[in-house]
Amino acid sequence: MAEKLLKYRSSEGVLPIYPFFFTKTQQETISNALRLVGIPVVTTVDDITSMGVIYGAYYIDKILKGNRHVLFVDIGGTTVKAYGEYFMFDPQIQKTMINETVSVWTEKTGGYFFAKSIAAKRNMTIREAEKLLIESSGIGYENDLDDELQEIARIVDKAATLASATFPIDEIQLIGGGSNYHFIKSVVSSAANISKASVLHDFNSFDAIARGATLGLLMSTGNYKYKPIIIDKHSPFNIFLQCEDRHVYCQHGDRCTQYIMENIFSGGCDELKIVVDERDIGEGVNPLIASYVFTNLTLTSPNATAYFTMNLNQPTLQSVKWCVSDQCQYVGFSGQMVADDISGSRQFVEHLTEAEKKKREITKYMEKIQNDAEAVVRDLDKVRSGKADMFGTITKSNEKKIRKSLKQIEDKSIFKMELKDVKKLADDVEKIKTNFLKANTKQELRKVDEFPDIIDPDSFSL
Repeated sequence: MAEKLLKYRSSEGVLPIYPFFFTKTQQETISNALRLVGIPVVTTVDDITSMGVIYGAYYIDKILKGNRHVLFVDIGGTTVKAYGEYFMFDPQIQKTMINETVSVWTEKTGGYFFAKSIAAKRNMTIREAEKLLIESSGIGYENDLDDELQEIARIVDKAATLASATFPIDEIQLIGGGSNYHFIKSVVSSAANISKASVLHDFNSFDAIARGATLGLLMSTGNYKYKPIIIDKHSPFNIFLQCEDRHVYCQHGDRCTQYIMENIFSGGCDELKIVVDERDIGEGVNPLIASYVFTNLTLTSPNATAYFTMNLNQPTLQSVKWCVSDQCQYVGFSGQMVADDISGSRQFVEHLTEAEKKKREITKYMEKIQNDAEAVVRDLDKVRSGKADMFGTITKSNEKKIRKSLKQIEDKSIFKMELKDVKKLADDVEKIKTNFLKANTKQELRKVDEFPDIIDPDSFSL
């Protein structure tokens, strides 16, 4: 990955596209990491914005005839997302307006989970299962995916219910690589349970979001023929302001509040934090967005009132006013968004570099393992098929290790192993091959000694 990214160092810049549920910290950590290795970042955009732009541009004729409420269902590799967007054209300003109506997601299903489930139930590698799914378009494998399809149905049902409470849904658009399997359309249609809404697959499953992001960038610079699009975004998660108590700053599926008041009953707090509800973010994601320390608070009392003014464009603190009775003071503060601390980005780059180094080392050993293991398997298969007369033997455990190593290479699980374990595997496979070939060599020599008449002395010349 790092090597692929580095080729963009000489470009004018890249346009990272983030899932809508990425926190500001996650977005900025990746953007800062790109800048640290010399890759300019033009701007950033999320997938909801990208799909809104591409639909609004391509189907402007539909929108001009009447407002459209579209539910997008994105079946990815390890996530499934569903979000609603209401499209309407404003003739006064000559722009398409988009109102986000719902956004839900899960990390418990998707294309990878389909393959993983089938691999476990049919005793094959994940890579073999992926190949079967692609070649068959998923036909005949629905019964192996009960849990995965039920999770998709849950997400679609929730999204459709919430979206329909705002405006009737006119159509459902399927996107994402996993949406190509034939069973997805029926699962989504049944879960949405909207008789008047067609389930469509109008966009390229793999690059629709990238195309939308590019269109949006062109529109922002005035270099494209389509009319400008304005999107009214809502918060994808609950965000809280935490001082002495916790207060809602942004509500999931709604807008953020600029002014927050807190009644202080125990003298206040030394630190103010902005945090995301952990239930709304991915596993392992830091919920802390920003933290601030007050620098000149002099009005302290068990009964005070704090007034926090927030920025609406991004989750940051704009001003603080502290009041006791009729006396008030503006309070200074110091701090930063967690994303402004580039140590996380440096760590990201370091991990990326280490991962690439490990991958190169494993690849080197992997090629040797594959050559040695294939040599043993090739000779074994010849003997067992009667195509060769060999006398060397191999234990069942060693043969199992040989064949398992080839599967680990095929499904790429070898890259998840520790480097020291890959080195040991390479040594073990080499020893198995060497002993196997030695045994055959000794047996062939013994055969010549026992039956010397099979050699014609006249066939040799000095």
